[in-house]
Amino acid sequence: MASFFNIEKIRSLLSETIDGDKAAQSMLFHGENQGFVDAVIEACHMSEIRTNTEAVRAIASGMGDYVRRYPAPPSYKQRLWDSCDSWIRRIADKLGVEAGTAFEDELPRPVARDLGVDLIKALHDENGKTKEELAEKLNVGIKTIQTELRALDPSLRKSGPKIRPLRIAGQEMHPKIEVKSEAREDNPHAVERKFYMKNRLHPIALQLNTQEAATLLLSLFRMNEDTGSLLSREMAIDVWCQLSDYGQSRIQEKYGAKDREFNAFLVEIKEELGANRLVTFHTEEQQRDDNMSMGELVMSSFKTGDACRIVLKQSGKTIRIDKARITPADLHENRWLAIPVEKYPDKSSAVSFSTEEVWDIRW
Repeated sequence: MASFFNIEKIRSLLSETIDGDKAAQSMLFHGENQGFVDAVIEACHMSEIRTNTEAVRAIASGMGDYVRRYPAPPSYKQRLWDSCDSWIRRIADKLGVEAGTAFEDELPRPVARDLGVDLIKALHDENGKTKEELAEKLNVGIKTIQTELRALDPSLRKSGPKIRPLRIAGQEMHPKIEVKSEAREDNPHAVERKFYMKNRLHPIALQLNTQEAATLLLSLFRMNEDTGSLLSREMAIDVWCQLSDYGQSRIQEKYGAKDREFNAFLVEIKEELGANRLVTFHTEEQQRDDNMSMGELVMSSFKTGDACRIVLKQSGKTIRIDKARITPADLHENRWLAIPVEKYPDKSSAVSFSTEEVWDIRW
């Protein structure tokens, strides 16, 4: 297939398979500055092409490289991908290559954009961002950002019509958005409002087959068994309630039958959901209760930064610090530091401990 190394042969093949696609025409005849043809030619030169299938795969790889590097919002890159997908299928058809076998891995589909999800992620910045900064980051208008903020947190809406909340996997997202006012860097006499989330919601959507869903549930079950983790149980409930009746019964039949304890775990989950348990987002503060392990409580205190009262039992002695902040000393060795609030972050007065030495921890 040495002919594929010839630039004119490659251009001819691309041109013959455009089939009236305006986006393809633009990339081929006006995309030289963005490097479309160069990307395809480079991919062909980098590949050892011996068959038509390998030729299609190389061309698809070049198209994929071009789409990934193209400076445009995700929504526009999605349209480029759709055009390249149709184009490479026409090329495959012309060369007698079965569609779907030569290039699926070479032309990756961009992650579809969800503005509400992107906004939630942008609000994880603890320094906060202004509406203008959020609009620039997400490539939308300021009014759009204002609407999305009010949809996520209705408390930001003082008047006007009610906005439908963001939904993921059927669950409404209602994160609490914090607002802080700071002096502008370019004008200390002016104040700007910055938005952020103290309790960071992570909207994760997974498309799992039955085996993958069962593997996830088994992992959460084993963590619950090994550590007494309440969080792993709560996560398992959130996963289970999203499965179809078929998925639930299949997992119980195939995996529960082999492990009685795992099956009992699934039965408990079903019974809890049958009692009309409400599945919703919980902040780390809301998750603290007597059922959490000391390790989880220590980790929660560290992650939220909240001051706590901690009681330790070390070498037969009781050590109590009424107001302490928790920070890691060595996570691999399960070592932590409790630092009195008035001394924080100075570690010279810190008390080193492991979670096994924690007798009590309160907020």
